[in-house]
Amino acid sequence: MSIEEIRSLCVKYNILDYTINDDGSIDVEHDVDLSYALSNMSKLPLKFNKVNGNFGCSSNNLETLEGCPKYVKDMFDCSGNKLTSLKYGPEKVDKSFICSDNIITSLEGCPKNIEGLFFCQKNKLTSLKGGPESISKDFACWENDLISLDGCPKYVGGDFDCSDNKITNLNYTPNNLRSFTCSDNPIGSIFIQVDYDFIDAFKRFKIIDNDKVNLKRLKYIMSIFDKPIRIERIKIYYKIV
Repeated sequence: MSIEEIRSLCVKYNILDYTINDDGSIDVEHDVDLSYALSNMSKLPLKFNKVNGNFGCSSNNLETLEGCPKYVKDMFDCSGNKLTSLKYGPEKVDKSFICSDNIITSLEGCPKNIEGLFFCQKNKLTSLKGGPESISKDFACWENDLISLDGCPKYVGGDFDCSDNKITNLNYTPNNLRSFTCSDNPIGSIFIQVDYDFIDAFKRFKIIDNDKVNLKRLKYIMSIFDKPIRIERIKIYYKIV
């Protein structure tokens, strides 16, 4: 692509204060907002390198992240597209990363540390492997096809929401999260929203063993945290022992 073509596209998409690099990529000093602007495109029209602000390309028909910046200073948002993977996505995002409402089957390729939110809900994920290892704020992976939390972040500083999946236990839950929400899962038949103290106690007392729930231990834990037990709902997913 020629320099003239790059400049013309920058004008078209209201991209200001940019530098064209030798490889044809551009560095941008402010936000880039391509949301709703590429409805007839399956890939980005320009090759980005660094964006010192937010980068948004949501609500389009993108099938690939090819051309995405390698670095985004603030928030990266590619939600509401037709992406099946995060290949070609940014290597580093200083704040939040949002890739919800796509058809992504793997989180491979995303940054390992997120100093903000990470939202990957409404995709086709069967595993969280390859995703970020640390998230300073909230993590949302609801409405996927997860049967386990294996591969989920080791640390989540805010709220964790894995509702509307097929999760049966608390194995692999991260440390120090503020709240854990799991409605519309098998585990959600026992509780819907709890905090880290509850999770820690629940796991230490080994309430669940494969497909079995120890009723005596469950009653003890639920009494400590003043939570109800709905046996008939639990029986739909677990054997009571």
